[in-house]
Amino acid sequence: LFGSKLWDASFTLAEWLSIQKDKVKGKSCLELGCGLGLTLSVAKYLGLDVIGIDCCDTILPLAKSNIFNNTNNKNSKLIAMDFLQPALKGKASYIWGSDILYSDFLINGVVKFLEKFLDEDGVAWFSVPVRSKDYDFLKSFKSASFFIKDVYTCSSYKDRDKYYKENLECFEEESCRKDDGKILKAIKNMPIYIWEVTR
Repeated sequence: LFGSKLWDASFTLAEWLSIQKDKVKGKSCLELGCGLGLTLSVAKYLGLDVIGIDCCDTILPLAKSNIFNNTNNKNSKLIAMDFLQPALKGKASYIWGSDILYSDFLINGVVKFLEKFLDEDGVAWFSVPVRSKDYDFLKSFKSASFFIKDVYTCSSYKDRDKYYKENLECFEEESCRKDDGKILKAIKNMPIYIWEVTR
């Protein structure tokens, strides 16, 4: 169950929101795949008006409890909904999500969601760990006439190619797969990027 774990990409997104708080304050915001509510807690602490969406209705009570325990805010707006089959009204100025662009059907679903629910002058942010050197999801956004750019990196590795050269080989080689220390180090140092999407 993906929503039952705090992913590193959520911490990076929370850090990014704290940097962008003055831009976002007073705007309508949506978080896709809010999980346990880490970034929602930070957003509430920063005074942002955000609705959290997650397809797992059993996770949302935990998210609500986490938000209250961390911010003393009882008025969390949470919706149990699959964003691939959205049932929302209106549009949002800001939409964000962490570590939700890891398969073709999710990427295509997010693109369709943005087409329908992101304001014309709205901004979306996605916190994405390095998984594919080719970043296939970039093509999907660009083919839907979105502009996308890398705006923030959280890692000791700022250079993707350097990271691949020094780390990802360990996932391929039999000798390295047996070395948990190497794999854990590679995962710990994995770069996480914030991608900004606009029309």
